[in-house]
Amino acid sequence: MVEQFKDYIKNLINKKGPITFEEFMDNVLYHEQWGYYNKKAELGKEGDFYTSPHVNPIFGSMLAKQLYEMWNQAGKTASWHLVEYGPGEGVLSRDILKTLKEHYHDFFNTLTYWCVEKSWRMINKQKENIETSIPGKVKFINNLNEIEEEGITGCIFSNELLDSFPVHIVKNTSNGLKELYVDYDNNNFIFTPGEVSTGELQKYFELQNIELEPGQTAEVNLNAIKWLQNTAKHLVNGYIMTIDYGTEAEDLYSSLRFDGTLRCFSKHQLSVSPFENIGNQDITTTVNFTAQEKWGEKTGLENLGLVTQSQFLLNLGILEEIRPEEEYKYDAERTKKTMAVKHLIMPEGMGRIFKVLIQYKGNNLPVLSGTKQGRGI
Repeated sequence: MVEQFKDYIKNLINKKGPITFEEFMDNVLYHEQWGYYNKKAELGKEGDFYTSPHVNPIFGSMLAKQLYEMWNQAGKTASWHLVEYGPGEGVLSRDILKTLKEHYHDFFNTLTYWCVEKSWRMINKQKENIETSIPGKVKFINNLNEIEEEGITGCIFSNELLDSFPVHIVKNTSNGLKELYVDYDNNNFIFTPGEVSTGELQKYFELQNIELEPGQTAEVNLNAIKWLQNTAKHLVNGYIMTIDYGTEAEDLYSSLRFDGTLRCFSKHQLSVSPFENIGNQDITTTVNFTAQEKWGEKTGLENLGLVTQSQFLLNLGILEEIRPEEEYKYDAERTKKTMAVKHLIMPEGMGRIFKVLIQYKGNNLPVLSGTKQGRGI
């Protein structure tokens, strides 16, 4: 299977010449037949990647609390859309909807919930996980154009979506910014430098006032910007909430990350080469939240705040969910929840490396509990 996939990509190179890493990554992750996300990879503790929703349902409960506050800030409108982009196996969707149905019934009855997903395998998993708990509440679509309304009023959100978007790889050389393309030699894929495939790569760094060190390699996620622009275009009034593994540009492109942030994972094992075991390993990069903020402003979005996941969850009162009873007695479920909360908020867990960005389009700029500063660990 791997050899067939390698031959397919080599044929692409034979026809077109060296291809951008963005095209290579798009194929190895999303190819309809051999792409990683369309194969039967398992998720969760025993699988290939492990997200915050897999830790405990409390993560979805906290998001539900923030989503309910957004609806309240909008005056409890009669129609409200929740649009989850890239829902994985539907674990987060299920946990959010179960919480809303149990604790925020007025909101639950008002909203329409959409799952936006291109992978047929993931859609089947989503239906399996969601429909058994909350039947008939979710609509499954491939893109926002399928929402048959003039525009979306509500919240469009994602969890660990942008870090899996295909990226360009560039290098600062003595002859200026060059792009690293994928070629092959003696049956092995290799990087080869060339002129940048698009002027947007140079503009990307100029807009953020970033200058790479001589010889420094970096990734550029133009697809994340395109995604934001398209998403903002469909939003009439409401929020875009992005949760992901990321940081700000000054940190992302510092000399401490001289070789970039590209990482490959299989069965939770880290690999440094994207050219090994293609189609059978995940490829990810660190998200540039500065770019999302700046290009968001250019599309008419206002930034309500960028905080760590720790700050976000503490602001929403996650510690209150594990407060012990007056008379102590061992409770296995409470212990499990306590350990999950620790993993979600502590710096050595997911608390600091994941960020939450909330952007807004509309009048009367709201203040949200989740994005208040100063309560993180």
